[in-house]
Amino acid sequence: MRKLATILFAALALCASTNAKPLTQGELSYINSILEFRLSLRTLPSAKDVRQKIRAFKDSPPDAAEIGDECAIIAESMISTAEYNCEYEEDEKSPALEGILRPTFDKIIAYKSRHDTKEFSALFTAATTEVINSMMQFLPRTDVISIALKEKKEYDAAIEKEPDCSQVLMNAAFWYYFAPAFAGGSAEKAGNFFESAQENAKNDYERYYAAIYASQFFFEQKDAAACASYMAQAERVLPGTRHVSFIRTLNERGFSLFDYNDSRKRAKVKKALSKAH
Repeated sequence: MRKLATILFAALALCASTNAKPLTQGELSYINSILEFRLSLRTLPSAKDVRQKIRAFKDSPPDAAEIGDECAIIAESMISTAEYNCEYEEDEKSPALEGILRPTFDKIIAYKSRHDTKEFSALFTAATTEVINSMMQFLPRTDVISIALKEKKEYDAAIEKEPDCSQVLMNAAFWYYFAPAFAGGSAEKAGNFFESAQENAKNDYERYYAAIYASQFFFEQKDAAACASYMAQAERVLPGTRHVSFIRTLNERGFSLFDYNDSRKRAKVKKALSKAH
């Protein structure tokens, strides 16, 4: 873990200017290696195995000698959210959750304070908003409202700049799906973004998650055929995982993955699942 922190800190220190630069091909390759690692976690049999693999990765991360500050934050955000998700899977009330995200969150906020939103790559927006959204439960309500209002503008700017970025399209889909109508939320727009995210997926990580999320959107829309089609696409990428098996169990009990991931509903979902057994 110290080695990862040292590498990422060094990368952050490489660029002291206030002008963000476009991600290089080398940086994109580095990010893809992080995505491949994250996808591989879905093939493991338990959360304990996932945690061990994350720790091993943090102790021996890919060579980061040629990456800049924005790429370093993207990479750290992706690893932090993977670790957070693992901890949350085992205990959604774990006291360790905030500590996993806080260092990365503080770096994101500091970096964003020095740059204009329009400078950020779509991947930066996608990766960092995952950290920020997960951190909201630990922030004052006034901060949460302010962040939520800015988030849509950031997605709009990212999509205008890179309309084929699958990951930011997924995040935008979630925003439109869960935001209230008076704030601009729209299930129709969300569905369009979920479908567009799958159509623009460029790697297996994006193909898998875009398909998973689209399947659950259509499950909640009671479109069984579309749900089944997207689930089949996800299974073609990663066949036989406990993740897909669990989602199928949720759906059979009348719940979606979105229900399970909602902290307000999770206890109810887990109770229903335990009764089914």
